[in-house]
Amino acid sequence: MTEEWTSPWNPFNSVKALVWADRFEALARGEIPVPVSVTIDPSNVCNIACQWCHSADFRAVERSMVDENKLLLLANALGVWRGVRAVCIAGGGEPFTNKATPTLIRHLVENMLEVGMITNGTLLRGDALDATRLCRWVGFSIDSATPWTYARLKGHDKLETVLRSISALVGKGPSIGYKFLLHPENIRELYAACYIAREMGVNDFHARPLYSPGITYSDEVVQQAVDEIARARADLEDSHFRIYGIRHKFGPHFERRLPEVCRVTPLAGLVFQADGNCTICCDKRGDEEAILCRWEEIRDVWGSERHRGIMDMLDPARHCHRRCTFSPYAEILEEVFVKDSMCRAFI
Repeated sequence: MTEEWTSPWNPFNSVKALVWADRFEALARGEIPVPVSVTIDPSNVCNIACQWCHSADFRAVERSMVDENKLLLLANALGVWRGVRAVCIAGGGEPFTNKATPTLIRHLVENMLEVGMITNGTLLRGDALDATRLCRWVGFSIDSATPWTYARLKGHDKLETVLRSISALVGKGPSIGYKFLLHPENIRELYAACYIAREMGVNDFHARPLYSPGITYSDEVVQQAVDEIARARADLEDSHFRIYGIRHKFGPHFERRLPEVCRVTPLAGLVFQADGNCTICCDKRGDEEAILCRWEEIRDVWGSERHRGIMDMLDPARHCHRRCTFSPYAEILEEVFVKDSMCRAFI
């Protein structure tokens, strides 16, 4: 992880946001543009129990499953919301605990939207597997290389089930990602996980630090992660398999980076939560202060004074208690579009 990637032309490089310069320019003018991508949580129910789950408290009081008709109405509405280009299906919970998720994928694709999926992979079979082949990418949250570490960190011994799901999907359409959150208990399995991913025909191995209260990384653990990624990249990468060790969203000891001001949530932060609420940031699921409106109100409320008021009120230092997905985008907005630090007219 001394270098995050071999080539900068990859899906995990936050600089790709510069493609959407028109949206950044709107934000710099104080406007609220249409989102480039949104997230849908079909379910708040999960069939595993990751130690670090940020949605556990939310799920404890709100176990929701979205009705199929509501999902289809949303797919159609997003299809005609001019400017929205992609949808990430994720959760609150495991998306495929909702049996309507395959139908949602198909309707989103029919509405000319690109679809990405984040799943634990334990329920990917039958109709779910068939529909997932239509996605642009699928990220499998695995975080281990052995059944015992998987069971210790995620509460269930289901690693073999997940690997079978991956095998059934490899080469069938979507780009496949093996997702690995760095935890003090799984660092030693990084190389083995990379090896498993390559042997299975996975396209991308994605490792990033885990941010969770109470979890810290010693200098030794950080260096071990850096060394394991470097060794795996040297031994295992080829033109079909890439390893990404994401550092630019974190500090030198894997601590999170928070912007002083955040004005970029309109780009990709909007989440249609399984409880029927829309929240302005995927890192603030279930937080009352980030709730914008109900699903059916989104077009009326988007860009309104209420929306602007919530954005103005949220202070990252006081209100953001999880990792910050969009800190690089906030930096791009301030440095490129507000300060013009790159002299962008001179190409």
